[in-house]
Amino acid sequence: MSNKNYTYAEVLILGPCSCKCFYCLGKEMPKASKESQLYTDFKDWKNFDEFIIKARSLNIKKVYVSSVNSDPLLYKHIYDLIVYLKKFFEYVGIRCNAANLDPKTHIYRALDECTEEISISLNSCNEALSQKIAGEHAKTEFFLLQFYMEREQRINANLKEKYPERRFRVSIVVNRYNVPQIESMLDYLAHIPLVSYVQLRRVYKYADNDKEFLKDQQAFDMLKEYIETVYTKVDEYKGSPIYEYESSDFSDDEGLLKVRFSLWEDVFPEEEIRSFNYYTSGLISSNRLLVPGFEEQNTF
Repeated sequence: MSNKNYTYAEVLILGPCSCKCFYCLGKEMPKASKESQLYTDFKDWKNFDEFIIKARSLNIKKVYVSSVNSDPLLYKHIYDLIVYLKKFFEYVGIRCNAANLDPKTHIYRALDECTEEISISLNSCNEALSQKIAGEHAKTEFFLLQFYMEREQRINANLKEKYPERRFRVSIVVNRYNVPQIESMLDYLAHIPLVSYVQLRRVYKYADNDKEFLKDQQAFDMLKEYIETVYTKVDEYKGSPIYEYESSDFSDDEGLLKVRFSLWEDVFPEEEIRSFNYYTSGLISSNRLLVPGFEEQNTF
């Protein structure tokens, strides 16, 4: 099987999360909730070596460290894991939460090792709203994001030249609570030069009869209608339109402050993106739908 069949590999760390996002997909994963490898050395993970061997045989060059019910930044050995993965993959990225960008830990060192996209989830730029959406731990998420980005720009300016694929994406799940401030969030993020683009995501649920999140999905749909009316498409990614937000502020260094953003309302079709997945419980799966991939134990 050739590399064209897989876009990337993914290492999905299982365990309890510090945030309590009300829309979390982890709530649809009763089997995963019984698993936790947050403190287990990755060299002791079941089938991890087999996963790497198979990924290399498929000529997969890119891997993301992520999760479906937690945050990889909570993994005790995250720094060592990323360094280890760099031995086997040309590009190593991570998908994590702004709420866990703790400067007092080894986390910055781990992120410094990433050679690919660092995707950071953010719920709000307002402390009270962040807490409402994701619990007490998320209250300072925007402050932590700002602090990390300022440090990154000051300390690691050379990493972009060393790793051309290294960039920063901010991911925002649009919901009934934060939808009124989406444009103000884009304005805040436009003031952070290192943010290459923002992904506005629709609350996604695998259960077709799940009406609990209807208001959140309707909030996204209304926002989408507004964006398509007010903004002009400047590009697209795999059929998904990309827009550009321009702030009213101007920077002597950066010029007009702006940031690109996209609307992500569904899982990309299989012909566009396929991932080769490893769950730290030991499951290896090629099902790009991560929740049923684990709960149904779809093996490779």
